[in-house]
Amino acid sequence: MLVNKKTKDKIVIDTKWKLGNQYISVQDLRQVYTYGRYWNAKKVMLLYPGKTNNNKFEIFNNPNDSIVHQCKTGFVSVLNSKGNLDENLGIKIINLLELN
Repeated sequence: MLVNKKTKDKIVIDTKWKLGNQYISVQDLRQVYTYGRYWNAKKVMLLYPGKTNNNKFEIFNNPNDSIVHQCKTGFVSVLNSKGNLDENLGIKIINLLELN
């Protein structure tokens, strides 16, 4: 979980070390939804290894919650072009959070 120092908004990233595809498991979706509600997080993201994509956060809201939650799946390439761990991996993940 990350906390924005300025806004105090909470962000949960649930990292999955399995290949994601268009058929994200119901268990993974339930898990990240639960994390968002439990931590009262503004944004939650399921993060999978793979080709980076630019999908956007979608709003999901429960009328009983005091916060509007946003959820997305993110994919990020873990290795660089030489097959080594990408030294910019953290920056790529932060960029997926759409903080600006």
